[in-house]
Amino acid sequence: MTDARLAVPTSDDGTDLLTRLESHRTIGNVPRDELEWLIAHGTFERRAPGEMIARKGEPVEALYIILSGHVSHFTDQGGTLHKAMDWRGGDVTGQLPYSRLTNAPGNSVVQEPTEMLRVPHVLMPAIPIHCPHVTSALVHVMVDRARANAR
Repeated sequence: MTDARLAVPTSDDGTDLLTRLESHRTIGNVPRDELEWLIAHGTFERRAPGEMIARKGEPVEALYIILSGHVSHFTDQGGTLHKAMDWRGGDVTGQLPYSRLTNAPGNSVVQEPTEMLRVPHVLMPAIPIHCPHVTSALVHVMVDRARANAR
């Protein structure tokens, strides 16, 4: 792939996005062409503390591949906010392929400066076709997420 976005530095030390995805804990072991597809169809974003990537009751807009930082998910239980999940560099969250999740069950809030690759939810049907190994890794994440929510 010759997309210029592959070589654009995305960190202070000059590391490019492809290199960062290759070292990502969740999807780093998939074939390079699948990571290139994600980069070509996603958007690199930097988010500040306090920003929300998902709001309770609203549609989940994307798959978020967390490169660095910290995002927490809060749910309302009897009028009290409860931290349900945390995601850090190496994690993924948001809309996953084959997930029935449509609306956020709570608020996902950035806790510290966070860098991520955002892949729009409209591309979820294409990910299994173009990125079967990524899909496999994300299905494992979805199963783990379901287990955590069942407790």
